[in-house]
Order: sequence, then structure tokens, then C-alpha cells
Amino acid sequence: MRLVPPVAVPFGVTRIFLAALRRSAAGEAGFAEMLASRIGARGATLFGSGRAAVAAALRSLANEGRDEVVVPAYTCWSVPAAVVRCGLRVRLADVDPMTLDYERSSLLAQPTGRMSAAIGAHLFARTSDLTWLVDYFRKHDPRVRVIEDAAQAWPDRSSREVSAVVLSFGRGKPLPLGGGGALVRFGGDGAPASAVRGGGWSGALSLAATSVLQIPALFGLLEPLPFLEIGSTAYDPEFPADAPFRAWQDRLGRSVLAELEALTETRTRNASALAQAVESSRRWRLPAAARMPGPLRLPALAPSRPARDEVIARLRRLGVGASAMYPGTLADIPALREHLANPDEPIPGANALADTLLTLPCHPGLGSRGLIRVRESFERASRDVGA
Repeated sequence: MRLVPPVAVPFGVTRIFLAALRRSAAGEAGFAEMLASRIGARGATLFGSGRAAVAAALRSLANEGRDEVVVPAYTCWSVPAAVVRCGLRVRLADVDPMTLDYERSSLLAQPTGRMSAAIGAHLFARTSDLTWLVDYFRKHDPRVRVIEDAAQAWPDRSSREVSAVVLSFGRGKPLPLGGGGALVRFGGDGAPASAVRGGGWSGALSLAATSVLQIPALFGLLEPLPFLEIGSTAYDPEFPADAPFRAWQDRLGRSVLAELEALTETRTRNASALAQAVESSRRWRLPAAARMPGPLRLPALAPSRPARDEVIARLRRLGVGASAMYPGTLADIPALREHLANPDEPIPGANALADTLLTLPCHPGLGSRGLIRVRESFERASRDVGA
């Protein structure tokens, strides 16, 4: 059956193969240099994954005698995996379902005596109020360093206030390069040089296959195959922290970086059109990210979990790859529980997100016809559900 994918690679196979086959000219600026220049940072270091970049940031900001990192209770499972990979403990703070940022009273209630760092994680768009977060810890406990998890949003002026910024280049990210990540620094001595290596051709083939399989006629047939791991979310603290960023990704990143603004503008327009459909549906709500520039997916909050699950099922039958995003909160990960500093922390906001969050595709690959299909399908699927 035809199925519009939830996210898509915004360029074709030809571009990927050209990046794989082309050789860099002598003296040509690398992706890390171009990335730092575009963001206005002092330097950027490339890694084999976003979680490896998070781990590198945590190690570089280590606080003697402190072994806890505060993390939003509803975020990507790779974040706590990176914390545990560094031998640190995860401290949960609740999330506000409407702002998709820390629920402030929950964060302010957390003791900081053993806190080494705080993760400001964006969800779908720039949802983390970094200025408030930095100001709070600067006044309350200056030893706590703030790290921006910008895997789902591009850095802006407020990023200059944090100790480190982490980017991810995986599928569904603002700049999808088939994997990899970056650690960006605005102050101090900048960032150490990147170890970019050749090889990694299986990654190039995988990205090319993803570009082909995102055609709705193919995606619907192949998405259920378990070995493709499409849409899977895993918690794996044993990931290879020293995996390199590949030369073909470096070349691809250089060629795509200039198109970032255009991709963001297209997602903004698509999200705005879909938001109107959600707003017209009874008892559905839009978190703040839905109205921010360039959301990676359009988030919507259903009136209940049964209503959310029913609408997702209906949308998939109508050919739209809607999803519930993550399988649950960080507290729901059994293997993480022994590494939680506060496993019994009340997190009603995060639980509400796990129960009611639905995301709609708004990627540039939709086109005008795809956008109309997603909008009309949601209007049809949400009719009389949860009434």
C-alpha cells in the first residue's frame, strides 16, 4: 500500500553518489569549517553519530565530584544513552506538553549538588529556552554547564550562551547526511580537529536506499520489514563513541548546507497548512513547536491515548505515516532505571506526551499533492474520534 513517510531525505540518489565518488580539492574548506562559519562558532568537531557528540561534550565539561546530568523526561533515547556511556547518572525533570521544554517547577526542584550538566533539548523545533536555562544555573549553581541538544533544531543567537552545542545528521534531522554529529563551541579555544576518514560505503548505500524507498508506493511495502529498522527507537549505551565521520558525508554536507534555509522555509509552510487542520479538529491541541520555523514534524496533542492511537491507525490506512514519536518517557526504559538518580520522580507532563502526542509529516518531499493528502487525511481520520 502507498504510505507517505514521516520524514524524508530532501535530495536524490545522484547527489549522494556524487559525494561518494568525488574527491576533495587541495585546500578546499571542509564541512566542519563551513559549519562553524555558518553558525558563527569558533569551531566544530565531527563525530560518527550525534550521541557520540553528546558524550564528547559531557566528557569535555566534566565536573570533579559531580556525576549527574539533568535531562528532559521526554526526549530522544540517545541522550540518556550518551550520559550512561560516560559513566554518569541521569536526573529526570518533567516536560511541559505545550512548550515541549522543561516544566520549570520540576527543574527548579532538582538538587544540583551532584549535577555536572543540564541538557537543553529541542523537540521538532527550537523549543528549549536556553537563555532562561543558562541564567537559572548561572545564578543558582554556576558549576552546572548547559549543553544544547540541537539535533532537531538549528543553532541561533541563544546558542552562544551555552557551554556546548550538539548537532545530529541522521535521518529526519535538519541536515540529514546519513548519520554523524557535531560538537560546536562558541567560546574558549573552539573545538578540536575532526577525524574524517574514507570508507563507510555501506552508510552511503543506506542513505541512497532511503532516498529511493521514501517514494510512497515503495515505503508502504518495505517499512514493516524489521531488518530495515525504519522508525525504530533504541536505547544503547554501548554505541561506538569513536566511530568516525566519513569523507563522503563531509562532501555531501558541504553541498547541502547552502540549502538549509530553503528546506526550513518549506517545512514552515507545510506545517502552517497542516496546523489549520489540527486547530479545526475538536479537542486537539498544538504545542508551541507547531508554530515555530521549520518543525521537522508537526506535533499535535490528542484528547486521549485511545484517540491518538485510533487516529494514527486511521491515517496509516489512508496512506499517511503518522507516528507517536518515542515509545515512552525515559522512565519507561527498563535498562535505564538503574542509572536514574530519581527513578520515582513525578513526570505527569512527559507521561501526557507519551500518551497523546501525534506527529504528521511536513517534510519538503511532500510536494503540494502530498501536503493536501496529509491534511485531508487528518481531517477525515480525526472526525468523531475522542468526541
